[in-house]
Amino acid sequence: MIHLIFALLSMIFHWQSFGSGSAAGSLESAQWKHRVLAYVVASDTQRDEIERTLESENAELVDRDLLLVNLGEIELETRHSLEMGPEEKKLWREFWDLGLSESRFILIGKDGGTKATQRDNLELEPFFNLIDLMPMRRAELRARDDSSQLK
Repeated sequence: MIHLIFALLSMIFHWQSFGSGSAAGSLESAQWKHRVLAYVVASDTQRDEIERTLESENAELVDRDLLLVNLGEIELETRHSLEMGPEEKKLWREFWDLGLSESRFILIGKDGGTKATQRDNLELEPFFNLIDLMPMRRAELRARDDSSQLK
């Protein structure tokens, strides 16, 4: 049922963003290409700490095809962002029941499904561990190993 709701919302956002000529992205644009970490950060102090963490884990983010999507008011400065319009941000906050006064992090798989959530502080290691257990990630790693053996 959740996948059906996600698919319907994605289609609506796709039509809105491309039909209006807006340059804003959508979660649908990342599906099957990237994993997404959607977030709401509640304070500037926390933003600074998270940005340092993301910079130190840059290689891990790239390796796992992870993009970040801001659903709140405080934007993280990162090389791995997918921009989203304000209407879509609001709808996704409503969908996941996210307020702006509490930091939240939602891991979305390449299939578009919600995989895990965190409150308050961002801990990347549990998200990385979960991603590494996913069948699609395991297939990516096998394919990488196979191609390196051919060289």
